[in-house]
Amino acid sequence: MKRDGEDDIRLRPGRSRDRGQRFVSSVLQQVGKAGQRAFDQVAASPSPFHKRRSQPGSRLGRGHTVSRFAGQHLTRTSRRVAVKALLVNHQRVRPSSLGRHLRYIERGGVGHDGEPGTAFGPTGQAPNVAEFDRACAGDRHHFRFILAPEDGAALGDLRTFTRHFMQQMETDLGTTLEWVAVDHWDTGKPHVHLVLRGRCQDGSDLVIARDYISHGLRARAAELATEWLGQRTDLEIRQSLGRELDVNRFTSLDQTLKDLQDDGLLHVSDLAAPRHAQYRELLLGRLGHLEKLDLARQISPGIWQLNPAMEGTLSDMARHGDIIRTMQKAMGGQHRPMQILTRGQPTISGTVVAKGMLDELADRDGYLIVDGMDGKAHFVPLARDHDVSDYPLGAVVDVKDPGAPNSVDVGILKVVDKEGIYRAEHHLAVIRDRREFGERPEQEVKFYGRRLEALQSAGIVERIEEGVWRIPSDLIEQALQHEGGRSLGAKVQLRSHLSLADQVQANGATWLDVQLLKRSSNPALSGFGADVRAALDARRQVLLSRGLAQRRGTRIVIASNLLRALRERDVGAAASRLAAQTGKKYVPAVDGQAVRGRYQKSILLDSGRFAILEAERTISLVPWRKVIEDRRGEMMRATIRRGLVDFDFSRPRLPRMR
Repeated sequence: MKRDGEDDIRLRPGRSRDRGQRFVSSVLQQVGKAGQRAFDQVAASPSPFHKRRSQPGSRLGRGHTVSRFAGQHLTRTSRRVAVKALLVNHQRVRPSSLGRHLRYIERGGVGHDGEPGTAFGPTGQAPNVAEFDRACAGDRHHFRFILAPEDGAALGDLRTFTRHFMQQMETDLGTTLEWVAVDHWDTGKPHVHLVLRGRCQDGSDLVIARDYISHGLRARAAELATEWLGQRTDLEIRQSLGRELDVNRFTSLDQTLKDLQDDGLLHVSDLAAPRHAQYRELLLGRLGHLEKLDLARQISPGIWQLNPAMEGTLSDMARHGDIIRTMQKAMGGQHRPMQILTRGQPTISGTVVAKGMLDELADRDGYLIVDGMDGKAHFVPLARDHDVSDYPLGAVVDVKDPGAPNSVDVGILKVVDKEGIYRAEHHLAVIRDRREFGERPEQEVKFYGRRLEALQSAGIVERIEEGVWRIPSDLIEQALQHEGGRSLGAKVQLRSHLSLADQVQANGATWLDVQLLKRSSNPALSGFGADVRAALDARRQVLLSRGLAQRRGTRIVIASNLLRALRERDVGAAASRLAAQTGKKYVPAVDGQAVRGRYQKSILLDSGRFAILEAERTISLVPWRKVIEDRRGEMMRATIRRGLVDFDFSRPRLPRMR
């Protein structure tokens, strides 16, 4: 007679040894094909290792069910991998956003031996990044990830690791994925930047469940790293925690101390619990370091209180430390006083020695490191409307105080009446009184009008009628507050895209030539200032050989029309080349006269960037301004007055028929 359960069979499958595919993942993939709803009923009880999310929409998309099981075998001795993720909606960013991000992660110096980054994909053949960018253009979105294994250096081959990780992700999501990645070795923690196309194998939008992004990805990466390197030993864990003992950033020790608090107090006796006993001395040592930073205090024997702002303060300190290390690396060991740009500093002139993003995932918070003429190295956070790609390494820039008032706003307050009213007619009369006869002040008044329109859109000034505005007495304060809310970064102006060495031999008007004509220029005797002094001497000799300077005794006298002569030579040579290429007649832009044409592209000369305006039979070169980049392919009229260019996009009026 058979006993109950005698015919029952219990299967105990062994662990798969395939790095790319796991047994459980294969089962989940097949169950997924059978129907998501049926499997949800079978797996109704969540894994004890994963706290289910309750956010709206967290269960929508591919990978939700898999996320319940991912990481259930991970323990405190498993390898740790940090994963950052960002979904980029193409409707909310510029069309060039993805291409700019791909170029940034492939920038120079991020390779294993300091070489530029090189993209890789699912196969050993290098992917065509430009084709990937074009393929993504029609998609609704794309994903960006950063994989940062704690033991990235020990893994060694991050590319193969990433390929196996993506194979696992394809299994979890049930679709083939298109992606490109770049491994970075320029920091103490090797990591991988990965861009995933937002489209499935069947052409539909790739929608990934929030649970999978927030938990599943990190768990899968940790599983793979643990499989490659094995479990962490107690010695490795202690060494890892020991490195956190006196660092000025928020660490896992700090998180443990926060979790042990009871009603805002930390009892040392709680550290004797079995879970924390073996790391008790490390936790106590961390408390001592926090006490030195005024982030913890002992209110009675065995009872501590943590500063509520501890996490934020430590995060700020970590950012500051990262900035200093970045500056030290950029200066290549050269001794320089280092300064982080703050409000109230005077204008800085210098050369760009490094650049990057503080938030590399979202391409936000760009920065420059500038070796200044004052002999100091400066960390310059960029305004959000500034792109780091606009500032080549070696270029010369001017950095203005982010808190300095707009000069136009200052000028507006000078001409308002006692009732706070600005009148364009009155301003025009004031300008005419102070300027020489024959000059045209209308252009400056028009420029002020544009600024007033921008201030009106911000709700700061009020238009009463055409040319008449009501100006608040605290105009400057309101404008600074408004612009500071949009961007806390500095205002950086590119003075020359050429390095000092290139400017010495340049045929056009350069920043060095401007410095030669400045009597107040006084570079420092060290750093970039010393380089400028040597370059100025060399430039004088070049100008002397080209007939643009004369020797008078021991002095070299520069021609008074130097800048205009050099610019005309530079533009004239470029115009001749363009006329020969296009077969069109070159029409120079004369001061005070307008030229018309369709803007298609710009050209970079020694004298700066110029816009090419092409008409049916003519071609012209005018100084480029960023405002015209969004008007490519359109007809426009450009007028140069006193070296400044004004663009008009209105259509010309047709002659009246008689």
